Amino acid sequence: MSPRAINISAYTAVLMVAACHGCGHEDTADTYSGGLGGDTGDTQVMDTFPDTDHPHTGDTGEPPLDGTIKGTVTVQLYEEIDGIEVPVSWDDFSPGWVFGGIFVSAFRYDAISRETTYYATTSILDPTPDPNEYELDVYATTIDSVRVYAALDYWNDSIISSYDPTGLYPTAVSVTGGDTVNGIDITIMVRVTDGDLCYDCYGGPGYCEGDCGGCDTVDVSGPITVDTWGFANQPAIAMFATTGNEGPYYYYISDKVYLKPAEEEPTTNYSGDYLIDVCSDAGEWNLLGAWDSNNNGLFDPDDYWGEYVEGEDPANPIFVSSTDLPDTEIHIPIEGAGLQVVPFVQVTGTISTAEDTFDTLFSSFDDYTGDSLIYVAALKYRPEGDLDVSTIVDDSYAFLIYTPEEWAGQQELDYAFYAPANSIIYLWAYADVEPNGLVNEHLEPGGPAGGHDYGRITTTTEDLDENIVMVSEMEETGVPE
Repeated sequence: MSPRAINISAYTAVLMVAACHGCGHEDTADTYSGGLGGDTGDTQVMDTFPDTDHPHTGDTGEPPLDGTIKGTVTVQLYEEIDGIEVPVSWDDFSPGWVFGGIFVSAFRYDAISRETTYYATTSILDPTPDPNEYELDVYATTIDSVRVYAALDYWNDSIISSYDPTGLYPTAVSVTGGDTVNGIDITIMVRVTDGDLCYDCYGGPGYCEGDCGGCDTVDVSGPITVDTWGFANQPAIAMFATTGNEGPYYYYISDKVYLKPAEEEPTTNYSGDYLIDVCSDAGEWNLLGAWDSNNNGLFDPDDYWGEYVEGEDPANPIFVSSTDLPDTEIHIPIEGAGLQVVPFVQVTGTISTAEDTFDTLFSSFDDYTGDSLIYVAALKYRPEGDLDVSTIVDDSYAFLIYTPEEWAGQQELDYAFYAPANSIIYLWAYADVEPNGLVNEHLEPGGPAGGHDYGRITTTTEDLDENIVMVSEMEETGVPE
């Protein structure tokens, strides 16, 4: 078995994710203002699903979500120098575009069940380093907003995997009456560094120097069966994943398949054979399958997924020893099957002051007017010096803004938003006391997430609870004295 590889001579891309807020557009969804618990709480992103037995159609009787979402997806390269993320121009990246397509989706996430529902998907199969346009038509009668994210086929294998970099638009998006909302622009950040990147000897992501050395292999083979209505010309896939469904590792993409017309009695519409070479004695794995049911050229989370079965029952995991495993059937679809793809995590916590209230903290400044704004943001880059608030909007994964109506008389504010998984964020809160459109000015209140240098946090796939204390003894480097 040969490891899957991308040979990048000048740099090596390592996964990291981001979302760039599309601002400055008159018809961009206005979801920036207001924090949790405030009168303008449209920035609350702890998505849950309403009671579907009582569809919400609004006062006008129109569906609360109905229209078109337009924007761009841009892949931004960066490198890490002395612990600081620095953008890299595509002009300085000699391999050029070595990645595959981009998957874009409008979705809702249930924070309690951790389930994702997709309301619209599309793909960009021939992306470029320039901003790539996309368009999503959304319609629903039980929700009034969606989130939008994009995933890059980093390995150029037509699979949206557990390790592919993603970008998430920072706020929920609403559109009604068949209108169009523009400027929902997303950035996917990809780290680059010297060296080559390839899969390790078990097919997992890792750095390899030269050949992995090979191994004795066994064959895992059998049929992939797809039971569904429809008529299409789409491929199926078999793959190995960890017992936690992270992957893919070894994989096999089938030939194109033809399903029976929808008016025929649904039976086993397609059956094709797969064969995967696996290193012998590889141990326990989950054997998964997928069918490109949305016909977008990618195997993505919105497709039909299945897994290894014995009879009609799911039977994962399989155990790979030193003997072949023939007649190992994969059945599609099976509810709950599929790769574990976690594009984001929830970040929650409090913003507080050591003073009696935020009013007390802000009123000690000569230029205090009572109109101060509080910002909390998961930033892409380490903040230094005075920051224009447009930087928070444009260069954050997520942000919230609190108005005087929300912070007046309070000593503590709750916050909650999404940030990219398996990434690096800089979590900060700032006050624009005047306000003059600048934060992090000398002595102006602010602070990073507690216990983290420069507020730098490495995210995993687990949610975060991070508290921030705002102080007024701030140096221009953005570090409390």
